[in-house]
Amino acid sequence: MSSSEVRRILQLQREGQSGWLTKLGGRMKTWRRRWFVIRDTQLLYFKDPLDAKPLGVITLTYPLDVEGHRAREVHIASEDDEGGYNKKHCFELRGTADQRVYVMYASSSAEMDKWIDAIQRVTCARRGGGMFGTDLTVQVVREGRALDTVPDLLQRCITFLRAKGLREVGLFRLPGRSTRVRELKWAFNTGQLPDISDEEVHVVASLLKLYLRE
Repeated sequence: MSSSEVRRILQLQREGQSGWLTKLGGRMKTWRRRWFVIRDTQLLYFKDPLDAKPLGVITLTYPLDVEGHRAREVHIASEDDEGGYNKKHCFELRGTADQRVYVMYASSSAEMDKWIDAIQRVTCARRGGGMFGTDLTVQVVREGRALDTVPDLLQRCITFLRAKGLREVGLFRLPGRSTRVRELKWAFNTGQLPDISDEEVHVVASLLKLYLRE
């Protein structure tokens, strides 16, 4: 391997989420395996990890207007149940600058979740979302909180568990319903800040464990 290839690989390792996804073509509706990289607020895809020039660039966020609002937002939707594309671990991006719907699938459900989380950390950051996998200090700053506090999700879960979970048998040992934990994670990651006051104790405990783990 040449020195330039080594430098290119080291550069990729310093960037955001990167890896292989299989993408549906825009004009020719065929599936092609591409190397994707999140760089700042863009999602780039290449034919090969060592290529210097991307085949395409997807803008994930847009500048604020004069009133502090975004004219557009990129939305991500999971199609892990195979959806209309007859592919497992599939997701799509809508609302991009070129008005395209980008469809891609990962090699596993875990890999798909990793990509969705990474993209949400970019698209939802300004409204407090994308907190899973984000440094605690960075998330506190995003939420406009003092640096000696904790993120909203963490505070909500701890307050809930102190009030309702201290006498619960198997707290943090027994898992909560995975589908509900996944729904809450999605809601928090997209900046919705759902009310968890009526949730099951083990669901909230599992959500907290997942947040701390990531």
